[in-house]
Amino acid sequence: MKRAVKVFIAVYIAVFIALFVFLVVCFGSCIGRGNSDIYHLEFELENVPEGTVFVDILAKGNWEKQRRADVDNEHLLGIDRNCEIVRYDKDGYKSLMFNTEIFYEGDKIDTAESHNHLCYGGYGMEIFKNLPYVKIAYCDKDGNILGITEEKKVMPAYLRRVRYEFYADGEKLSYRRITQHIYFQIWLLLLFMLILGAVILMRMPRPENTEHIQSGEVDNERKE
Repeated sequence: MKRAVKVFIAVYIAVFIALFVFLVVCFGSCIGRGNSDIYHLEFELENVPEGTVFVDILAKGNWEKQRRADVDNEHLLGIDRNCEIVRYDKDGYKSLMFNTEIFYEGDKIDTAESHNHLCYGGYGMEIFKNLPYVKIAYCDKDGNILGITEEKKVMPAYLRRVRYEFYADGEKLSYRRITQHIYFQIWLLLLFMLILGAVILMRMPRPENTEHIQSGEVDNERKE
């Protein structure tokens, strides 16, 4: 029985260390590639207003906690810094493309198509933690806003890398999160193993104090 317990503990520790090392290697690999904080925002668009060239996310929340990255999306889009979408600040809503690290990747909307797909990159994990309320703004080539969708509250992602997909159909808006890696599941497994290990250690029978018994027996023998 004692041998089986020792084997179980050895296997348990080996698996735990292997999982932990795997997580460290994965995170180290991401940092080494310089993209540990780069995620993606994808947009599936239907029934966009006539003249729409690109879309932006208007967000509301705690802007004081959100860092401002130096991304020149105005130059990439060919719009003026004083246009409507860049200067937008209404009811707590501001543009993500022009106030955060999100960068434009060159996709443009073709209103002749019934369905359009766009992809932006570079947002940090904390962005929807700080700015959970969002709307989609349809913009023309000069940065004027042609229409805005309804408001949605976005749930942030913790301990995992995700891709957000937003679906805008005219004024309607929805989204979904797609997990790209298994970090979250492994963290849960490690937590489960820690709890399981603690429970097993608490339930394991403690060794009897044989030293006192043996000492007493020796003393009795000496007396005899």
